[in-house]
Amino acid sequence: MKYIKSYIFLTLMLASLVGCKVDDLKDDVNDLKNRVALIEEQVRILNDNVEVMAYVLDTQQKTISKVEPSADKSQFTITLSDGYTMTLTVGKAGEVVPPTISVDENGYWVVNGLSTGVKAVGKDGTTPDYPEFQVKNGEWLVRFGEDGEWKPVEGGNIGGGSLGDQIFESAEVKGDKFVIELANDGGTYELPIVSQLACKINNDVVGADGYIVFQPGEAKTFKVKITGTPLAPVYPSGWRAELEELESADENGYNYQLVVYAPKQASASSSANVIASNISEISVRVNKDVFWAVDKINVKLPKAYDSNYAQFMDGATLSINGYEFSKESLGIDNDQKIHIVTGNTDISESGVYFVKEDNITFTYNLGSSTSVDYLVIMPYDDTNKRSKLTVEKQVYLNKFFICQNVDIEYTSSSSYVLRLQPGTPVNVIMNNCNVSGLVAGSGFAMPQAAGSGSLEKFSAVSCNFNIDDKSVGATNLVNNMDCSVFEFVNNIVYRSVDKTSGVTLNVKMYNGLQRTIESLIFNNNTIVGLESTTTAMVYAGHINAIDINNNIFWNTEMDANSMFIRYVNNMQDPSKATGGNNIGYSGTNEKTFKVFFTNSGVNPPITCPPAFSNSSADFQKSDIFNVDDTNSFNTTKGVFIPTAAYSSYGAQRK
Repeated sequence: MKYIKSYIFLTLMLASLVGCKVDDLKDDVNDLKNRVALIEEQVRILNDNVEVMAYVLDTQQKTISKVEPSADKSQFTITLSDGYTMTLTVGKAGEVVPPTISVDENGYWVVNGLSTGVKAVGKDGTTPDYPEFQVKNGEWLVRFGEDGEWKPVEGGNIGGGSLGDQIFESAEVKGDKFVIELANDGGTYELPIVSQLACKINNDVVGADGYIVFQPGEAKTFKVKITGTPLAPVYPSGWRAELEELESADENGYNYQLVVYAPKQASASSSANVIASNISEISVRVNKDVFWAVDKINVKLPKAYDSNYAQFMDGATLSINGYEFSKESLGIDNDQKIHIVTGNTDISESGVYFVKEDNITFTYNLGSSTSVDYLVIMPYDDTNKRSKLTVEKQVYLNKFFICQNVDIEYTSSSSYVLRLQPGTPVNVIMNNCNVSGLVAGSGFAMPQAAGSGSLEKFSAVSCNFNIDDKSVGATNLVNNMDCSVFEFVNNIVYRSVDKTSGVTLNVKMYNGLQRTIESLIFNNNTIVGLESTTTAMVYAGHINAIDINNNIFWNTEMDANSMFIRYVNNMQDPSKATGGNNIGYSGTNEKTFKVFFTNSGVNPPITCPPAFSNSSADFQKSDIFNVDDTNSFNTTKGVFIPTAAYSSYGAQRK
């Protein structure tokens, strides 16, 4: 049963007072304060009593487990079988005149003698709306339901200055019954008090609409407090619910658990968004003798769509790499910037592009003259159509770069694909993308000026990054920016051309000596033919949390000792570095590769986090790839499939 809130909006106007004594003015103010307090109390009592009356008329299969009278028996606290409490105040005459409330022979609420046309008893088990009152400008207002419109109560003047209420004539506990007499010959009700009957589902994940949202196939568990004999749960078609008794009750008395299983699939043509309460309720029932107690939760699946485009246009959330975005989060207030693309397209402004045909080419050539807030390119539906984005000039980016199934080719000879502008931290999200054209001095993302831009999240999952360079120089995927989350998972980063003899490459996934990564996630990646100077592939001023697992670092011609992270005591808490099973091959040049840089010759020593062995022997495994098989190891095509013994390491490709 929903909770009736007390509302009071009073507009108080004081006329000019001329020639009054100060004491008289104080008395008037005090009288006014008392009057306001009196009306506030009247509104509270009225709404509390209406709630009790609604329960009397339709118990919704909830029994009374306890009734506690006040010392003078003018008020009663009623506890229901689901633990919910209500307060009943016995009526008395007064000058603050509340509206009269009753129910007519057709089952409609009647306020001040006029039928409202609103049913007092729910239809087919639904919870009915009941009247809620407030006072404004000296008049009573009423509404039905939390979203209902406040309307004046005809004949609803609040009257004089003493408190009264005329809904309940009397109430008393008689043995195992609570006997209530309604005022104005409204009838007498005897409600059973069943102290050993309780059913309460503990639930704190209800949405604003009163529903709990499940993903298709998802299971959720809820604690249940039961006294009495439970029956099997009742659930709608396609759903499943099981009630299980726990070995012992927890500290709050919950002694059962309810496990709810959502349907495994939802389609746009099915009624996936269940909103009718009679088919979305999951009920737990308990009985004792002839009495019943029932509690329920309302469940639904998210609305199903037949395309990413339809979902986005409806204002719903899309997700790539677990990053959720929508029209609202991107700041789109003009649907003209959302496109269905069926042919080659020049990008001229911020836009969201849903690719409906295969092999479409987008061209970006705006340069510094125009910045974009967002650039989103993804498939129209789930058919995995691919497109190509040719970036001829840097993308001056303010907020969002999101790509899925896109081949990103950078054709400029220098600088970076993305140049992040000062202001809001930027999100860069890529899934199943191929990035090419990165050469020395040309990376993927950099700030407009050092320290002027930052990343909220840089996430690359299942992508390929091709470094085509032979020359001496640095190539940084992300350069000189703070980053809250740097997520690099299931990617291949490789050089597709042979190196020039004697050239030491300097390739970094992240470069920022004065910058901070809050969380570094680097799992199941394959790095081939690349190395770094002693500043490492990830070079940050501070890294506050690290997770590195199952990566392959492979280079048969290393020119210098190298490592993945230069660990210069830059973690506030080394225990937040987790991971392991990182392997590789450092070739025959007697150069070593380690995950972490260490140095015992300084004070304090630079050490490896305790989660890692950091042994150079882990990077002397020459049998990770069959380099003679071009179907499994091909630097031109970017194909690197480990042998069976190492199949769980590196990027996982089908």
